[in-house]
Amino acid sequence: MSKLYIIIIAVFIMFVGCEKEKDNPLIVTDDPDINIFPSGNFEKDFYGWLVAHRVGTDFNIVNEDPFEGSKCAKISVLRDGRVAEIARDNIAEPNTEMLYHWYMKFDSTYVERNESQTVMQFHDKPDEFIGETWDNMVVWPPPVYLDYKQGLMRAVVHTKERGYEIIGKTEVNKNEWIEIEYHCKWSLEEDGFVEVKINGEYITEFNGTDNKFYMPTIYNLMGNFIKIGLYRHPSLSDSSVLYFDDMKIYKLN
Repeated sequence: MSKLYIIIIAVFIMFVGCEKEKDNPLIVTDDPDINIFPSGNFEKDFYGWLVAHRVGTDFNIVNEDPFEGSKCAKISVLRDGRVAEIARDNIAEPNTEMLYHWYMKFDSTYVERNESQTVMQFHDKPDEFIGETWDNMVVWPPPVYLDYKQGLMRAVVHTKERGYEIIGKTEVNKNEWIEIEYHCKWSLEEDGFVEVKINGEYITEFNGTDNKFYMPTIYNLMGNFIKIGLYRHPSLSDSSVLYFDDMKIYKLN
């Protein structure tokens, strides 16, 4: 085989590989021009996150079997606690298309319960255009959230018109890292969408064209903010521990 022929084959392979990469915009990368939130690896601290310290909660950076690197976030709801979450704003603005990719794990001691527990939510904010504040805003359920119940991870949405809808679910195991990916367009109109993968597989149904669930994904033009951790039913009193690692957030438009 001639050297020229080998070079031609090599160039062809490189070209095809590049074309495939261009065809898939949802590539997990550390490229700072795409990944707008490079500080979600929890190697040092909770930098960039608002940590909501409440009675019955505990937040730590630990080296207990991280998914990547040497450390991860450990978020605990202790006995009689209810909410242990960290929050990040300015990552779900109106008319943006975003990708959120992270890993989480339920501790092996996590107790199964009949009540669902929210482990991620995109929450709305006060509508400043009509004078709302955190004190007087109309409280709606999160328009997009992820919960857990009896071994099932469930993608749930809420709109003012249709109420709650479970748009996908899948079984997951405790003490194993779970890969989570949310692809969203934030919009007041029906062109908004949510597309969810768990462990590399779509859990939102194929609609004939893609796996996007179309809906209004924000309640007002202030957009949403993200919270990860545990928000559980007030009747629950056992200690619960979750781990989070390697969160990346991408702006796709």
